[in-house]
Amino acid sequence: FLCPADPIQIGCAADPNLVAPPIAIDNCTLVDVQLVSETFVDQNTCDDGVALIVRTWIAYDTYGNESDLCVQEIEIVRPDDIDFPNDIIWECDQYADYPNITAAAALHPSIAALQVGTDVIDATAMMNPAVLGNTGSGLPDAAEGVYC
Repeated sequence: FLCPADPIQIGCAADPNLVAPPIAIDNCTLVDVQLVSETFVDQNTCDDGVALIVRTWIAYDTYGNESDLCVQEIEIVRPDDIDFPNDIIWECDQYADYPNITAAAALHPSIAALQVGTDVIDATAMMNPAVLGNTGSGLPDAAEGVYC
C-alpha cells in the first residue's frame, strides 16, 4: 500500500465519498482494494473546525494474498471565514407578493448587482416579477455542505 502518513484534508462542502482509496501495488498481479471499516470519529466541526473519518483498507492480489491494513484519515475542514449575505431592505408589498425573497436561497443576479461591499442592499425599488419570483435572501459563501 501507498498508505498516506498524514490525514487527507477536504473542505466541508466536499463529498468524503469521493476521496480515493489508497493505492495498492503488487509486483505480479492485479490488486483488489477493499474497505474494511469506516468510522466517523468526530462529526462536529463546530468545536474545532474539523470532522474526522477513519477508513481502514486491505488489498488482495490475484492469488488471495492480503496486505497489511492501511488506515486512511480524512479531515473535513470548516473554513475560518464565512461571507454571510448582506442584509436586504424589502417593501412590505414585495414580501406579501413574493414571500420567497426572505428564503435562504441564492440571490438573483439583479439583486446581487445592487450589493456594494458590506452595505445593506436596498431592493425597495425592484418591482420586476421575474427577479422577485426567483430570488432569496442569499447564501453564505463557503458554507454549503453537511459539515459546514
